[in-house]
Amino acid sequence: MLLPYFLRTTIRCGAACLAVVVAAAVPATAQTTVSTPTVTSVADSRPTVRAAPLAGEIVIDGHLDESVWQAAEIATDFIQQNPRAGAPASQRTEARVLYGPDALYVGMRMYDTEAHAISAQLTRRDAWSNVSDWAMVMIDSRFDRRSAFGFAVNPLGVQHDNYSFDDGRQDMSWVAVWEAATSVGSLGWTAEFRIPYSQLRFHGEEGEMAWGVQFLRDLAREGERSHWAPMDPNLPGTASRFGTFTGLEGIAPPR
Repeated sequence: MLLPYFLRTTIRCGAACLAVVVAAAVPATAQTTVSTPTVTSVADSRPTVRAAPLAGEIVIDGHLDESVWQAAEIATDFIQQNPRAGAPASQRTEARVLYGPDALYVGMRMYDTEAHAISAQLTRRDAWSNVSDWAMVMIDSRFDRRSAFGFAVNPLGVQHDNYSFDDGRQDMSWVAVWEAATSVGSLGWTAEFRIPYSQLRFHGEEGEMAWGVQFLRDLAREGERSHWAPMDPNLPGTASRFGTFTGLEGIAPPR
């Protein structure tokens, strides 16, 4: 059974849960899995992706068809946490990050070679559905490797958010104001997020900033959860194992 991400981090069960974010217009290809998965150590180097400045305007419609998305680096090569810890994800996922003067934008494409079998359930906001695919981004904007703001959406556009602290504890009463839109097509599904800086907490710095980030994806029909920055299900911690995105310049912290 798929569990919400906050339950997995609290009790560290082996069930798969949530997922998150991506963008790119390239042919869908399933990643090759290996017969004997190898667990990726937390000590391995963290993945890094560079955010691109927003040039022009973006319509949050889930289509990712604006040319500005192509200016951002791609975060991909997701690794399973469940059911085969350490193995490549069974389906390709891509994520990109843009930053504007007042908000962060995350574009996601979840490729699926069985797009007809994409799972989703229409529920009220924050009502977790175990039979849905999910895409999620978690942002450690304080860059303390201890806390993160999480934003998730399923293929029908149902939103879910949470705040984590102490490297795994969750505040489920936290509710943010943000936008997301999705679309489903023959190659899979896409998710587009607009996250205002007012919903995050960070310190302004001279020059370029770096934040912690994690992208994840739940593939419900396979009971599969995969992450961009590998997460060993046998080890504690969440934000401490995030990857990093760089390139942020000229943004002011919320007042």
